Amino acid sequence: MASIVQKLITPLVSGPPEPPRNKVTVVGVGQVGMACAVSILLRELADELALVDVVEDKLKGEMMDLLHGSLFLKTPKIVADKDYSVTANSRIVIVTAGVRQQEGESRLNLVQRNVNIFKHIVPQIVRYSPDCIIIVVSNPVDVLTYVTWKLSGLPKHRVIGSGTNLDSARFRFLMADKLGIHSSSFNGWILGEHGDTSVPVWSGTNVAGVNLQTLNPNIGTEFDEENWKETHKMVVDSAYEVIKLKGYTNWAIGLSVADLTESLMRNMNRIHPVSTMVKGMYGISDEVYLSLPCVLNGGGVASVVNMSLTDDEVSQLQASASTLWDIQKDLRDV
Repeated sequence: MASIVQKLITPLVSGPPEPPRNKVTVVGVGQVGMACAVSILLRELADELALVDVVEDKLKGEMMDLLHGSLFLKTPKIVADKDYSVTANSRIVIVTAGVRQQEGESRLNLVQRNVNIFKHIVPQIVRYSPDCIIIVVSNPVDVLTYVTWKLSGLPKHRVIGSGTNLDSARFRFLMADKLGIHSSSFNGWILGEHGDTSVPVWSGTNVAGVNLQTLNPNIGTEFDEENWKETHKMVVDSAYEVIKLKGYTNWAIGLSVADLTESLMRNMNRIHPVSTMVKGMYGISDEVYLSLPCVLNGGGVASVVNMSLTDDEVSQLQASASTLWDIQKDLRDV
């Protein structure tokens, strides 16, 4: 007796199904991982989404919840498993797994606990998707991007940290808000560490090509009567503030990572401040990852823009690198 499927459908092609061409994997289905996943789904960037986590019930529940919304999405396949074979043939793997930052805890205090987790995760990613690009989101992101690069054996241009892409977005929002304009119309960059030693490039802040430092030579300094420097302090403190208020940050970082994913997936050659290997740049001699303006396309980090930084900004960038290296040089098993 023929089944309903046999009566309804006549197959014209035999053999295995077509493999995914734009598969994205998210490792870790906590608040950040799911914000990344949902943001990517809503931007229609993947033809398959894979989720991985060690907590099987939560993993299955998140997958089911997304599948129940399939009607409203354009991603035809969503899969999940604690076994990394589910991630096979990913173009992009986003790593959000790790120990969560606690209220009042600096990102750098998290590091060794998360290194031990990455030693399990990274080799399995590369085993099943040797040609992938890895985006590291877990904190402290710059150090863990370096750890991922070391553990993966991948070329440096295919291991990227989400870096200061979010810091710069926060900066652009806060500055634009003070100026009464939309975030996209204010141009400004936060470079260096994603965290306490990040570097605001006041010399490059502009609106419609009008450099703010020409209007106020003291902008961002101790001598600025308008106290624009406070805006950068708000950027640095903003994650701590959100964690204090709701326990974690997730939506802004999810949107930020989806934006990076789009530039990579669609080969856009857009410039983002993301964490990349900076040895040999701006007088930095150590192997550290920190954020510079990077051109992202289908191959990963295609190039780095050489910004015209002031001597003070270069010094701050070097100090940021030193802070990261002081942590990295003491890491075990990397």
